[in-house]
Amino acid sequence: MASLQSVLVAIGTLLFMQPALGDVILKPPNEARPPVALVLIPSAGVDPSQYKPLATAMQDVCNYPLWIGIPYIPLDAVLSTEIGEAISRILLSMQAQGMAVKTRLFFAAHSPVSANPLQDYLVKNTTLAHNTAGQILFGSFLQRIYRSSPPAPYPVHTLTIGGELDGVARLTRIMEEYYHRVQVATDPTKAVSTFPVVVVRGMSHFQFASGTMPKTIKDRDFRPEISYDSAHSKVSAVVSNYISVALGNTSCLPALKDAVASTGQFLKPIIEAYKLEASYKFKTPCFENPPSPACQVGCPWTQSSMVTMAQLDIGHINDTDEIHPASEILPKFHHPAIFSNCSTTSPSCTVQLSSVSENIYEHDLYDDGEVATSANEIQAKLKSRQSVMIAAGYENVDFNKSDAGSRCKTINQQAYDWALKNSDPVTLPRFKEHGVAMVMGEDKGCLKNGGLWIYLPMDYTVGTNSTGGEIVTIQSIQMKTAVTYSIGIFAGMHYCKLLSPARAMEWLYVDGLRRYYTVNQQCVFVLYLMMTFIIMFIYMIVLLMHDDNYNI
Repeated sequence: MASLQSVLVAIGTLLFMQPALGDVILKPPNEARPPVALVLIPSAGVDPSQYKPLATAMQDVCNYPLWIGIPYIPLDAVLSTEIGEAISRILLSMQAQGMAVKTRLFFAAHSPVSANPLQDYLVKNTTLAHNTAGQILFGSFLQRIYRSSPPAPYPVHTLTIGGELDGVARLTRIMEEYYHRVQVATDPTKAVSTFPVVVVRGMSHFQFASGTMPKTIKDRDFRPEISYDSAHSKVSAVVSNYISVALGNTSCLPALKDAVASTGQFLKPIIEAYKLEASYKFKTPCFENPPSPACQVGCPWTQSSMVTMAQLDIGHINDTDEIHPASEILPKFHHPAIFSNCSTTSPSCTVQLSSVSENIYEHDLYDDGEVATSANEIQAKLKSRQSVMIAAGYENVDFNKSDAGSRCKTINQQAYDWALKNSDPVTLPRFKEHGVAMVMGEDKGCLKNGGLWIYLPMDYTVGTNSTGGEIVTIQSIQMKTAVTYSIGIFAGMHYCKLLSPARAMEWLYVDGLRRYYTVNQQCVFVLYLMMTFIIMFIYMIVLLMHDDNYNI
């Protein structure tokens, strides 16, 4: 039987290895104990040989003898069928070189372009998934479709490793995975060993590999702040601990827990910002469904914004926000309302009222980490300051004074200030030096019946400041009416398109760095310095040639 198996392996190797001239296979340095195997699917455009430094580093620190196979996949558009063929080929090739057929398997992929089809392949191939000890996603994450049941919980335990400065699989998408897989997991302690998520500080997307960077990554990736050797060392340590824990070696669990806990501490302010937004990426909105812990009932940031809008010198408000589609008319039209009044102004007066919110997101068709995960805007239907002041007992409130100016702008500035105040102490100096600042512009009006307000997006305009640096000016679309407005259902309103504190936070960590802190921009700067040096050198030569005291 054993000889027949050897013959089959040899035949399979002959069939599958012919087109695999670029495959990389690294044997374990030693096999003092039963080995394990890792099949790493490279990112599109990255040659398998570019992962050798990381692979060698993982072999050096792994607690088990580690086979590593990295298949060459010729097409940039990686498909699950191609990955399946590459996996079969690489496994047969490793077996032909001495790896036992029953060796425990781990699978890994770099970048969502490879990680997403790998996940799909393992889900479809249940036998292989059952025999797999674990999966490792480098600069990627489990797709949202595999987050819960239905369709089904993801069948393979998975380690997610992201870089803080990953410009391809953005940090906020890794944060989202941490939130679901660890922070709100049914059993967070167990989640650390089954679906751990780790962020390596200062690491970029390409640093999982080495060598020449493909243009698709260079155009989007950020500049790393640690060396490639350091990045490979940090990643290898986490991978080694994860492999050991996945194979039942609990002695490595404390180190893995520490890495996950450190990641949680780093991501804490970002998570808080997304909670203030009532992120639909954390929970789906309740809309018309009965309120429950499983869905978002209201937006905390809109409630805070209502306090700013009211700006009561005497008295308080208690706002209950609800999330509903802003454009919905049937079966029910949702609008703000005041439920209580005070006969006179008093410090003990509390006005009970409601507001309505809807978050608007960019369409994320591929779930590949490219699209921002925070809301473009919060459509906030608020009561006007005039109406709240009257309810709080104020007399002779002039709408043209109470709701004058750009009150939505004031709220949006608070969102940006909140992000600046609460961001990581390393992130903020980086952003101030290399980021594009947000500047709040004056509110823009719309038709007073509110219909146009719904469909006019908040304005993000790229411009320059007084020193020529790039800025983004944000202008809210407002719709405000006096309490005497002729259409009663729209009277006493002050609607705002609001900047989400999550969008402001994501801007500091990711999108605000794209103009001046990508690898391409670094290359442009280096080229600029070289050209400047060459021009200066030529200029000096010209001066010397025209010097009367210089003989050429």
